[in-house]
Amino acid sequence: MREKRDARAWVVRAMLVSLLVYGVLSGVSVFRELLSHPIVDKEDFIARYVERFTPLKRLLPSHGVVGYTTGREVDNIYLSGNETAKYYLAQYALIPVVVDYGTHYRFVIGNFDRPFDEVKDLIKGNVAPVEDLGNGVVLLENRDI
Repeated sequence: MREKRDARAWVVRAMLVSLLVYGVLSGVSVFRELLSHPIVDKEDFIARYVERFTPLKRLLPSHGVVGYTTGREVDNIYLSGNETAKYYLAQYALIPVVVDYGTHYRFVIGNFDRPFDEVKDLIKGNVAPVEDLGNGVVLLENRDI
């Protein structure tokens, strides 16, 4: 019986390591794709993009998990390369807060390429704006939680 438990534990650990390696490799490939686009100063682009989220830090809890939405009807597993890169950059900008794609958290970060009024009907869940920080970044609150 103990051998079965040990084997199961080994399989679970192997699966977790595989998922971790896959996540790191897919993140690297997404950033490589983003950086391969002809941008004059790539480092400056990333710094400016990350800076958009700086005002959120004063509004969010110091730790925990918040949601993330772009207003598009997508499954978080199948984000396009560009959308995945934007998601990872938002996650990076808000460390140590964990950002999870979806609106099923009390606070949700809206990262939009259009004004909020144009995308508010596309967002899943009962969310309302708390503060529009400009540049497409909006802090939303889930009214059901």
